[in-house]
Amino acid sequence: LIFTASANRRFSPRATLAGVLSREESQSSMLGSNYYVANAATATFTHKIAKPLFWSLGLAYQNNSYSADSTSAAANFARRDDDLIGVRVGAGYYFRERLSFRVNYDYTDRKSSIAGFDFSKNLYLFEIQAGW
Repeated sequence: LIFTASANRRFSPRATLAGVLSREESQSSMLGSNYYVANAATATFTHKIAKPLFWSLGLAYQNNSYSADSTSAAANFARRDDDLIGVRVGAGYYFRERLSFRVNYDYTDRKSSIAGFDFSKNLYLFEIQAGW
């Protein structure tokens, strides 16, 4: 079963909460596993400070369950299961209704059931977004 469901709640003309639930399958390059199933939930709160300025805060959780390939010599290895938690803080400026510049900080922490696959990541993003 693969799906994506999203919902938005506008609290005021300046404040919005967006949520997404998803379940996807992705190919894996891990020995003994052809794919993994990712179950994820995200929530993003956006607040317009003034007409062109806004800030946002996002939280995310994702669980990746890797398949066990019974035909592989690696089938005797432990099954891999990852939990990822993410936080994003950003600010932006709307040049026009559908054109914005954004600066974001993204933190991700992954805990894996297999040693050596844990990590923490800090990411700084500068984005220009356009839509129509």
